[in-house]
Amino acid sequence: MIFVIDTQNSTRHDVALQYFSECTKFAKIHSPNYEILVLLHKADPDIFNTPSVQQNLKYPLLRANPHD
Repeated sequence: MIFVIDTQNSTRHDVALQYFSECTKFAKIHSPNYEILVLLHKADPDIFNTPSVQQNLKYPLLRANPHD
C-alpha cells in the first residue's frame, strides 16, 4: 500500500489518518502480508527546519498505527 500525506495541509491530517486506518483494515483482510510505503508530499528539504511543519509531521505520524 502506498499512502501519501500532504505535510502542508494540517487541517486534513485527521481525515487522512482515518482513511489510512480504513485502508489498513481492508488490506489486513485481503492481503495479510501487505507492505506500507508512506510518502510525505509537499515537503521541501528546507521546510523540515520550520517548527510548525515539524509539529504537523510529528502529530499524524505518532497517531498512525496500522497494526490496530
